[in-house]
Amino acid sequence: MENTKDNFVIVLERWVYNFLEDYGKGKREALDKIIELLSIENDKRSLSFFEFLVRIGEPVVKPLIEALVVCRNQASLPLIEALGEIGDPRAIYMLANKLKDKDLRVRGGAALALGKIKHPKAVKVLTRALRDKNFAVRRNAARALGEIKSREATDALIKALGDKDWQVRSTAAWALGEIKNPEAVMPLTKRLKDKDREVVIKTIDALRAIGDPRATQALMETLNERGEIRYKAVWALGEIKDPTAAEPLTKALKDPDWRVQKKAGWALKRIAGEEEEEKREPNIEF
Repeated sequence: MENTKDNFVIVLERWVYNFLEDYGKGKREALDKIIELLSIENDKRSLSFFEFLVRIGEPVVKPLIEALVVCRNQASLPLIEALGEIGDPRAIYMLANKLKDKDLRVRGGAALALGKIKHPKAVKVLTRALRDKNFAVRRNAARALGEIKSREATDALIKALGDKDWQVRSTAAWALGEIKNPEAVMPLTKRLKDKDREVVIKTIDALRAIGDPRATQALMETLNERGEIRYKAVWALGEIKDPTAAEPLTKALKDPDWRVQKKAGWALKRIAGEEEEEKREPNIEF
C-alpha cells in the first residue's frame, strides 16, 4: 500500500513539473489541464493532487492565478481554495476581484482564502464584503477579518454586530475578540442582550479576550443567565480582574453548577492576584 502511495506521489510530482514546463512555454492547454484536475469532485486522487499543489507552493501560484482568470463559477472554487492554502500575497488582487463574482459560493470562498493569506492589503475589500447581499459571504468576510487581525477593520465589524443574521453578528463578535481593539468594548456590551444565545457567547469571549474593565458591569448582569453563558461570564470577569466583580463572583461559589463554582473560585483568586492567567479551555456544552 505504501509503495502504491509513493508511486502516485512520483506521478504527481512528474506531472506538476511537466505542467510548469509547459506553462513556461506558454501552452494554454497546461492551464486547462490544471483546472480540469482540480475540478474533479469526490475523488481521492484529485484530493491528493490538490494537497500536492499546495505543498509545491510558490512555483504554482502564478499559473493558478492565471487559471483563475479564465475560470468561471464553481469551477474556480478549487483554485481559490488552493491559493488560500498556499498563502501567497500575489493572489490577493485576483481573489479580491472574485469578491464581486455573481456566484455567492465564489464570493464566500474568496473571502475565506483572503483570510488565510492574512495580509493587511485585503482588509478594505473584505470590509466592503461585509455589505454583501448574502449572509454567508458577510459571515466569511467577518471570519477573514478576524484571521487578519487588523485594527483597520474595527469600525466595519462593529457595524456588522447589528447585522440581521445571527451568524454574521456572532462571527463579527469573534473577529473583534481576535483584533482586541478596546474601541469595540462598549458596542460589544450591547450585544450581551442579543436574542441569539450563540451571539451572546461569542460576545463574552470577545470581551474576555480584550480584557477591559468597562465591560465588567454588563458581564455581571449576565450572571443570571443559564448554562454556558453564566460560565463564560465568570471566566471573563476573572480575566478582566475588576475588584467590583468580587461580590457577584462570591455568590457564584454557591452556583448550582459545579463548573461555575470552580471557575468563580479561580476568578476570585485572579482578582486577588493569587492565580496566573489560565490557559484557554475548550467550550463546555451545558
